[in-house]
Amino acid sequence: EEKQDYGKLTNLPLIPLCDGTLGKFSQNLFDVERSSFFVCNRAEKELLRVSSQHIVNVWTSDDTVNALLSDPALHAQMDISSLNVEKFVHFFSKQFPAELEGVTEIRWDPDNGVITEKFVADVWKYIASKQLNEIQLFEGKHQLLPCRVGVGEDRTLVQLS
Repeated sequence: EEKQDYGKLTNLPLIPLCDGTLGKFSQNLFDVERSSFFVCNRAEKELLRVSSQHIVNVWTSDDTVNALLSDPALHAQMDISSLNVEKFVHFFSKQFPAELEGVTEIRWDPDNGVITEKFVADVWKYIASKQLNEIQLFEGKHQLLPCRVGVGEDRTLVQLS
């Protein structure tokens, strides 16, 4: 089987991104940490909406394009990688408002704001489905644990520790 040369795609804005824009192909830097664009599954895509400019849209109406964008051979040559857990946590952090950084517990109204009840449920479904041994990557960073406190049973979210 002949090896495909994807270098010809360099600088062409043909990468469909989940924010609706097109990313430019560039040569692989051989470093996942520095990749610009990532292929992920649907659950990750939904949880990373704020970072959609880095997520490759592999759910287009063209199955051939979707297969090409998911192809490890393309990833080996171009600046696209499969999303690993560390990068997921990096992008996931951007879902939370900056003022929550370092705060261990927040009062939570699950019907209003960025962090909805569905979002928290989806995060825990994702963690459970991955059977993440890397759950420590979430520790001390995000308010993900729903709790009820006090007489009125106010709802709060607490950081994992």
